Amino acid sequence: MINYFFAEEIYSKLLPLEEVTKEVSKKFNKDIKLDIASVRNGCQLPFDPKKSLTPFEQQMYDGLLRGISEFLVKSCYDFKSFTMQNMWYNVSPKGSYNLEHIHGNCDYSGIYYIRTEKDHPSVHFKNPNLVANMRNRPLKTAFNGSLHTGHNEIYFEPKPCMLTIFPSYIPHRVDENKIEETRVSLAFNFNVSWQIRQNVL
Repeated sequence: MINYFFAEEIYSKLLPLEEVTKEVSKKFNKDIKLDIASVRNGCQLPFDPKKSLTPFEQQMYDGLLRGISEFLVKSCYDFKSFTMQNMWYNVSPKGSYNLEHIHGNCDYSGIYYIRTEKDHPSVHFKNPNLVANMRNRPLKTAFNGSLHTGHNEIYFEPKPCMLTIFPSYIPHRVDENKIEETRVSLAFNFNVSWQIRQNVL
């Protein structure tokens, strides 16, 4: 489903990768706490599809590529191809959080939730229009039944196997994990090669 908030598209879909995702999550049974980039008290671990992946990681990666392709088709964009720029695991034990940030030098960013519980914190998206943020104007809409709205900001609860894609310049953050269970997600950035339309005038 593609929802348009702040005049920007945010895509969300549950991928049918339940068993694959459970197997991948088993590799994260030990918490590592490290401050890096926007992460505090958690860690980021590289995910490189060009190197050796486990069979389950390969299935997960293939599913993500299909999900990205579906998003681009549903967005009605004329695109030739897309290229994954980088990917990494976010491992978020109790006490960890992500500062508000954007992702540079890419067209879109995404999150795939591998291990998450009902009480894990939400990801918050902030209106990138700074002028609009001068007004406290609540948004009214629905987002997969789990959207919450505030003043020019939306947030929703993560679900296992949920894929979310958004323009990389939308500011976003994740609040502190206050429960014992560690959340694990796979984050990524990608660029798109667009088709050039002929005779558009």
